[in-house]
Amino acid sequence: MARLRDPQGGCPWDLEQNFATIAPYTIEEAYEVADAIDRGDLDDLCDELGDLLLQVVFHARMAEEQGAFAFADVARAISDKMQRRHPHVFADVSVDDADGVMRNWEAIKRAERAAKGGDKEAAARKPVLAKLQAALSDGKSGRSVGLDEEEKALVRDLFLLTLKPVMYIANVLEDGFENNPHLDAVRAHAAAEGAQVVPVSAAIEEELSQLDDEDRDTFLADLGLSEPGLNRVINAAYSLLGLQTYFTAGVKEVRAWTVRRGLHPR
Repeated sequence: MARLRDPQGGCPWDLEQNFATIAPYTIEEAYEVADAIDRGDLDDLCDELGDLLLQVVFHARMAEEQGAFAFADVARAISDKMQRRHPHVFADVSVDDADGVMRNWEAIKRAERAAKGGDKEAAARKPVLAKLQAALSDGKSGRSVGLDEEEKALVRDLFLLTLKPVMYIANVLEDGFENNPHLDAVRAHAAAEGAQVVPVSAAIEEELSQLDDEDRDTFLADLGLSEPGLNRVINAAYSLLGLQTYFTAGVKEVRAWTVRRGLHPR
């Protein structure tokens, strides 16, 4: 196409064309593609798709001549858009069926349209989306970006799994809580993606389950542990989720309520 549009030795007809004069041909080729599909003629469809692609190449070449964009930019835009609109494939959103895919697709398209318009919230979330896309494209989690609470609120409707808090439970030997290179490796991996590690010894927990309260406390003290691993897992999970326990006591019952940290009694 560059040769056809070359002022020195190019095709006179091609040189005379612009976006407006080529547009009717683009529409015509799209209809011919649809017609080939309707007729079930795959051989003709192959030919018509080539003609339609030629229209794309033609428009891209004219845009490149004006310094706007090139064919490579068109291809890159398609790739970026497909990844952006299919986070259930390229990122970490779980979608189980075609309806879920379409709902996700429409939600992202709405966000894109809003960002292009004058929506202030959409404009504010654009840089946040750029940060997340860069991290996810690099194989990193959304947590690794280190978004603040305001930024997280802007993208909460995308339900990115890697933005959710994660806790690794590392099973170690009875003497593996300290000076353990394997545990250190897990901690380093978790730290890189903003996750937390709780070391637990399954062997110790099994033995604790067979002891009464008094023997359990003695056993833990001998091991230099202040509480069972299960307790540490629960406490860490509450902390990650921003939860706390609120106790109420009355004549009929004493009850523990799980509430978000920072909430006042009502």
